[in-house]
Amino acid sequence: MQIFQTLSEMPDPRTGMNIVYPLRDIITLTFCAVLSQADSWDEIADFGRLNKKWLKHHFNISKIPSHDTFRRFFLLLNKNVFEKYFISWIKDIWTHKSKHISFDGKTSRRSFDNTKEIPAVHILNAFDGENSLVLAQRKTGVKTNEISAIKEMLDMLDVGGAIITIDAIGTQKSIAEKIIEKKADYVLSVKDNQKKLHEGIIDCFTKEYLPFMNGYDRFHEPEHKAHGRIEERTVQSYNIDQRIRKKLQLDEWANCKSIIEINRKQLVNGQLSDEKQYYISSVQVSAKDSAAMIRDHWNIENKLHWTLDVVFREDDCRKRAGNTAENFSLIRKIAFNILTRKQVGRKRSLRAKRKAAAWSRSFLLGLLF
Repeated sequence: MQIFQTLSEMPDPRTGMNIVYPLRDIITLTFCAVLSQADSWDEIADFGRLNKKWLKHHFNISKIPSHDTFRRFFLLLNKNVFEKYFISWIKDIWTHKSKHISFDGKTSRRSFDNTKEIPAVHILNAFDGENSLVLAQRKTGVKTNEISAIKEMLDMLDVGGAIITIDAIGTQKSIAEKIIEKKADYVLSVKDNQKKLHEGIIDCFTKEYLPFMNGYDRFHEPEHKAHGRIEERTVQSYNIDQRIRKKLQLDEWANCKSIIEINRKQLVNGQLSDEKQYYISSVQVSAKDSAAMIRDHWNIENKLHWTLDVVFREDDCRKRAGNTAENFSLIRKIAFNILTRKQVGRKRSLRAKRKAAAWSRSFLLGLLF
């Protein structure tokens, strides 16, 4: 119930209106419903009507709002205020901080409106993969405006001591500087958006003398099978010296200490692909540890983004008006955090937990209290 108590302290966006349904009732009913497989305003209202006696008994909710009331409330609710109180809750529950935080964006694919030329909603997320905890979110354009959003989210969070991993869109000198300023470290993907740096790193790893230099390390991951594909990876890392620092002009990148190459070979349906990816980092670690840090970045795809689509049906969501897209996205993230943190009875998947909450009111109470 801590999240309900935190959110109930938000200023009511309906100030000055004839308020029939208290803010606390709307918040409580929304999360009870979403934890119980409700994915729309209609389903949230249906949950309330079908569980009226239970809601009255446990939460003293006597009147059930219509789906339009829920929609209007979250349309009016200031997204920045909602996020502020979410961050306050995160600070209270984020007691065992991860050494790794991933930043990555996700698009709700059906949230566009071609007739009004409204693009799909794109949300940037910060994720603690070790604890399966969403830390923050910020709406941006699709692959645009993420640079300022990343810096704003870093300012919101206590990331000291963590390693921050970001895809190439976030590989910017100002972001590297911000991460170091926050007393954290970074591993940043380098692609053609930093063309000169990208070409310079490629050149370093293709020079025949590099393996004989101090600070060079190589790690080969043996062939393994996963999701119908066969994959093997070779990782090379180089703790840079003054010669490489000068060649790549790495003094412009705050506290940059190493460069990394990953060569990934995959066999999928008889088709062989050979891909190389490059990174800069503010930490000096072995090639094996570099491989682990970069692999852990994709927890945000595998644990969070996949779950939002498959368990919460986010890709089917059409919400885009006003604040509703961001606010409902944050509702899902709060439900996700509750479901990943709380274990009621035997171990269940997140999908199974939502289904159990829908079937059993006692299970739902176990998640809430």
